[in-house]
Amino acid sequence: MASASFFSVKQGALFVQQNLSADPVYLGCEDLGDVAAPEGDYTLVQVFDVQGNYETLGATKGAPTPITFTITGYIQEKAHFLESLACPFFLHANLRCGGYANVINNYERAVILKVFGRTGRTLKAIVMREGEGKAEQDFDLSAAPPILDVYRLTVDRQSTSEVLALNDIYMISAELCAGCTPAYGPGSIGLAVADSAADPATANARYTLNKGADWTACATDPFTTPFNIACVTAFWISGKVIRFLVGNGTTQAGAPAQVAYTDFNVETDTAIGAVWTRASVGSTNAQFFFGPKALYAYDQYNIWAVVGAGFIYKSTNGGLTWTAQESGVLTTEDYYCIAAVPGSKTNIWVAGENDAIARTRDGGVTWSAVTGGNATAEALTIDVVDDQTVFVGYNDGELWATYNGGVSWSQITFSMTGTPAQVRAVKFLNEMQGFMLVNTSAPLGTLLVTRDGGRSWEALSTPTNAGLNALAVVSNKDVWAVGEALTSLAVILKTVN
Repeated sequence: MASASFFSVKQGALFVQQNLSADPVYLGCEDLGDVAAPEGDYTLVQVFDVQGNYETLGATKGAPTPITFTITGYIQEKAHFLESLACPFFLHANLRCGGYANVINNYERAVILKVFGRTGRTLKAIVMREGEGKAEQDFDLSAAPPILDVYRLTVDRQSTSEVLALNDIYMISAELCAGCTPAYGPGSIGLAVADSAADPATANARYTLNKGADWTACATDPFTTPFNIACVTAFWISGKVIRFLVGNGTTQAGAPAQVAYTDFNVETDTAIGAVWTRASVGSTNAQFFFGPKALYAYDQYNIWAVVGAGFIYKSTNGGLTWTAQESGVLTTEDYYCIAAVPGSKTNIWVAGENDAIARTRDGGVTWSAVTGGNATAEALTIDVVDDQTVFVGYNDGELWATYNGGVSWSQITFSMTGTPAQVRAVKFLNEMQGFMLVNTSAPLGTLLVTRDGGRSWEALSTPTNAGLNALAVVSNKDVWAVGEALTSLAVILKTVN
């Protein structure tokens, strides 16, 4: 924004969005009062010391309580939408520097509230014996915590000495406070995986322990064969140990798909990837992973992998052994990607070649085919927002969404410089905020952002690149993208507020 260090109330704008499949609607004559968002009180844990005085051992934090606020509007002939409110909705509050208030993506800062409903209504100045006051009404509302903050983002290129394309990236979103372990903030720890050079070179992986300020090559490579590394995921195997799991992106005629994993102890280790353990995925030869996000891990006992010919595998022992849940029965098309309802080990979707889409609601005991919206294209990426809302990106540059669990699909339109050739990645942080990578036919990759559940997408000014391959979303300010080599070095991008 401009040099001013604060916003005035005249720079604000309100929008209401009835649901995820509806466009935000501008509210032009309302006031939004103070927004109170209690984040939970601390309760002291205390004991008596030897002298009978209280000694504080620590504190526990309670749960946040509902967010409360008031919207004030004039009483007019037509009913205000809040007068007949029946369902939850989303409220957007923008703060802008100039321009038109009724443009949802005109903001420098914004907040989003998921409103449960109305808790009270106050009519003001209905009848007055003198004066010309305006009749108003206050609507007291309650919303779910937390407040969703929206920031104006820019994109920078991070430094790396990697000379080959980076295909996937995984960043740890957990915050590790100092005490039992060293302090690592969200997004501090991550791993990016690369292509392989010509035989006999093997593909390497690069790690960071400082949010990408440094990307260091692992001491050993994940595979001993010159595979490209297509995908990476991670999960905890104890309170202090993170396991990174990668999959091969090159076929091998005489061997099944391969994975490799390495463990990182956040308390004692200072590097990632000193030792890798390798394992075969099933027993069908020549299979491999087709792209990023072909691995999904809920925990060490629930890990899924998708490969070619309609195969879906599951591991229940941290990636050491794998069992096929689907073996080309639903389809013989190649699966490219997998995603789940956030935090779910049962509600999972997969997608791939010729719009082959399938889902399970029981952790893969049974899988069902889903008819997608883009029948002849290849589904390169999939993201599941909730049980009903799923986004799929395709190799023809189209983005499609379902809001009813796959019964019907809608194409999502967006605009950007150049002709979209591929939607390479889409990832939502929550119901409202999401990010997308789109490569044009140049190719040039662009990072896009949505703050209204995917109804509109805003292209960010993205550093020059030769195509982007994968996303890692940690927060509304911390997003990474990796891609093809440019000027002899791989591209790693990071958002900045």
